[in-house]
Amino acid sequence: MNSKITYALIVLLLTFQLPSRSQALITDIGFGNSGVVTSPLPIYHPERLEILRQTGDKMVMCGTDYDIGTNAHYIDMYRTDMCGNLDSSFGINGSMHFTFDQRNYGADFALQPDEKILCAGMQASSNAGSQQFPCISRFTRDGLPDSTFGNAGSTVITNYGPYTFSNLFLMSDGKIICSTGTFTMRFSSDGQVDTSFGVSGAFTIPIPSSFSFTYGGSSVMRNDGVIISEAAAFNGTDVIPLIMAFDTLGNLDSTYGTDGHYTQSTPIAASNNYIMLQSTGKTVIVTQTYPLHCFRLTTNGELDTTFGTNGYIDFVASSPPSSIREFVPLRNDRFMVIYSENGISDNMFKVYDSEGVLVSNFSINGNTTTFAPNAGWVGDAIELPNGEMTIVGSDLSSLSVLRFILENSSPTITATDTILHSNINSASFPTQWYLDGNLIAGANDSIYTCTQNGTYTVEVTDNWNCVKSDSYVFTSTGITQNELSGVSVYPIPANNTLTISAPEIKGNFKIALQSLVGSIVFEEEFSNKAAQIDVSKFAKGTYQLQITSNEGRVVKKVILQ
Repeated sequence: MNSKITYALIVLLLTFQLPSRSQALITDIGFGNSGVVTSPLPIYHPERLEILRQTGDKMVMCGTDYDIGTNAHYIDMYRTDMCGNLDSSFGINGSMHFTFDQRNYGADFALQPDEKILCAGMQASSNAGSQQFPCISRFTRDGLPDSTFGNAGSTVITNYGPYTFSNLFLMSDGKIICSTGTFTMRFSSDGQVDTSFGVSGAFTIPIPSSFSFTYGGSSVMRNDGVIISEAAAFNGTDVIPLIMAFDTLGNLDSTYGTDGHYTQSTPIAASNNYIMLQSTGKTVIVTQTYPLHCFRLTTNGELDTTFGTNGYIDFVASSPPSSIREFVPLRNDRFMVIYSENGISDNMFKVYDSEGVLVSNFSINGNTTTFAPNAGWVGDAIELPNGEMTIVGSDLSSLSVLRFILENSSPTITATDTILHSNINSASFPTQWYLDGNLIAGANDSIYTCTQNGTYTVEVTDNWNCVKSDSYVFTSTGITQNELSGVSVYPIPANNTLTISAPEIKGNFKIALQSLVGSIVFEEEFSNKAAQIDVSKFAKGTYQLQITSNEGRVVKKVILQ
């Protein structure tokens, strides 16, 4: 993502809504440690978090933290696979907590085609604000500083005053554009200033004469190469939104808005604006006003009155709210706004569809309005088409990745007599049983009948292609090894009556009908060579039919409909 999100949340109880159906996500207890994978090294105050996805199903968690003890910012990274297993080959012993100078602030991260990691932000030789200059740095695919880039891995720009690059954009020719609201530079693929861009490599967007200065800013780049930037601009009385457009050559796009600019009269809080690019090329901007405020602009830089209510969303009733915490773009042009409301809660949230309509029927762990149990920040998200989500977030001591899913996919084995039951009974999750590590052919149901002593393992593959398992040591010495022959069960499927024919059994035999969740719905002993069961009173579905005698046992799958 090129419009990067600023702050992050450790326990994000997050969800979203696909059109016309509800989504209810829950914590994936089988991911990492009860749903969370934390950074190997302590991190004191993570900010500006992002997930980069490398080949081989690798996820790199990137961010910045502020260490109050040293009064310095650090660039932070660590890597896991998609199933939440830490990768010790990344960085130094699994993570990177690094600064090229006294302090480094990483505001935006991106992968090159060779999977080297670019970072745009700020670098300073001291803690003085006047010495905090924009910079771009690069790390290898495995998280080490890339000495072939810039000066030993970093390029610092000192001749334009103190700035922080908030966004970076990788061009198809390998060049890199870095932007911070009204100021933009372009770099070669090895980190040198590209002097053919703008004026000697830099482009400062001319702002209307009615503004004396701007605060902060962030940018997105459309598919046509036009970069849309936002900043908070001061007009002598108020700070208001200023949206600008320019191309990758460093030219203001005069066709956008009025002479390349769009402004609003609504006052906002300085440097607390966020911008998101939709697939149509339209941009959604959220600003901290009283109440919180959101609007959408067309590709021509005009207010899109089809969005929300006449172009706007005002979604916090109280005045004033404390602040916007985060603006999270989601799939299908949806988005989530996270905010604190009048000092009451730091983790309120609302989700909107692509047209700015509130999505009201979603939940995470049963909660529909706030994150619980504790407040925090969220940074970036990876979503599956079905809505399951992996996010990077933080509290005040760790950089964490969390996963939220639609239904539990972590198996637990229980036993009834010789029958093993997995609690995962869903066609969504392929299942396979093993005995002492050896695959049991055809054992793909949630129930398996033990035929001998040993360690039985069930493996379930979830929607992220992660395999979760549980094992059970079966030690019953009374198990019968013989399988009864000549037993037939019909009709399959059965509507009203199920017939069991066992002409070769000598003496009595017992019949038990068991659901796939382990409940025995019928159990009776018969002395005849055949038996009939009235199954009309049982719920429709798949069952295990167990036939046991002194000679052995047999298990049949039956379907009731």
